[in-house]
Amino acid sequence: MEALFTFRAALVPGHYTLTCGVANGADLDGGFQQSLARRQDAIAFSVIKNFADILWAGIYNIGPRCEVQRR
Repeated sequence: MEALFTFRAALVPGHYTLTCGVANGADLDGGFQQSLARRQDAIAFSVIKNFADILWAGIYNIGPRCEVQRR
């Protein structure tokens, strides 16, 4: 199987890392019942400044999506 993760990267300029994982069950507070796999700092990337963009700071939901495909 293969998992494809996508998200909207409307992020302010800076350096970021991505941590991803798979869990069995979750609660409404964002906690997990059982962590099956986790990769801390799986990838690092930088966002450079676009002078045409308006910058907003604060909490942002990146709208993550996961698609699992059988090979």
